Amino acid sequence: MELPAHVPVLLREVLEALRPERGGVYVDATLGLGGHAEAILAASAGVRLVGIDRDPEALVLASERLGRFGDRFVAVEGRHEELALHLDRLGLHEVDGVLADLGVSSMQLDRAERGFSFMKDGPLDMRMGPSGPTAASDAGSPGLPSTERSPARSASSTASTGSLLSTVTARQAVARSLNRISALALCGWSGTVR
Repeated sequence: MELPAHVPVLLREVLEALRPERGGVYVDATLGLGGHAEAILAASAGVRLVGIDRDPEALVLASERLGRFGDRFVAVEGRHEELALHLDRLGLHEVDGVLADLGVSSMQLDRAERGFSFMKDGPLDMRMGPSGPTAASDAGSPGLPSTERSPARSASSTASTGSLLSTVTARQAVARSLNRISALALCGWSGTVR
């Protein structure tokens, strides 16, 4: 599988903070494509690294990238929120540093089929991995903001009709909602938007 281009953010700062040149056990709790992990492992032959990610595709790509480090790298499919559980399963009770680069990755944003981008049409998925409910199935859920002027409320109305299935229809629903709110705000409206 060909590795997508990847430039890890704040790499110099991460290395300065973790100081992996000392060796030790490190965790990349949000492995992604493995850019930070590669630099941490390359800093010293005495480094071992556990890379955690909930996206199996990212784990495959990162494992390819980090394969040259052999058994110094261990890939774990899972959530960063369960870090202690993953480390316990590996028999690790102490680590020398943890990196958590929270947020979505360019791999998720750049690929329409992942459903994160309003720039490219794709299914309204927005999952970090292959399991769990999609954003389309969640769009009409009661967990949405309760404010009457919420763009999510308008988008939720679209979802309840079954038409919010792609990123383009989501973008259009949000844009319609924002345009309506902007027009009312310009007119000095202070009442409830329904």
